[in-house]
Amino acid sequence: MLPEKLLTYFLYFSVMAFAGWIIEMVYRSCNEKKFVNAGFLSGPFLPIYGFGAVIITSLHRESQRFPEIVSWAIALLSPTVLEYFGSWRKPSS
Repeated sequence: MLPEKLLTYFLYFSVMAFAGWIIEMVYRSCNEKKFVNAGFLSGPFLPIYGFGAVIITSLHRESQRFPEIVSWAIALLSPTVLEYFGSWRKPSS
């Protein structure tokens, strides 16, 4: 049986990856005035949103022992750091 905390993070990841796909699909479809599947997987998920939600949530829970300003700074900077590392690409040869 999976630990409850791991199951919670998995469900949170799945819900947020699906919600991110819906939001991005609606946004891109409205801009291009046709249906655009925003996902790169075979299903309706965008993992960057799921990972972002899990990382931000876990960092926020761990940063509760720090002063409130530090906790807020971590919550505000963690999506930026995630997007930065997510944008890295392998250099072309």
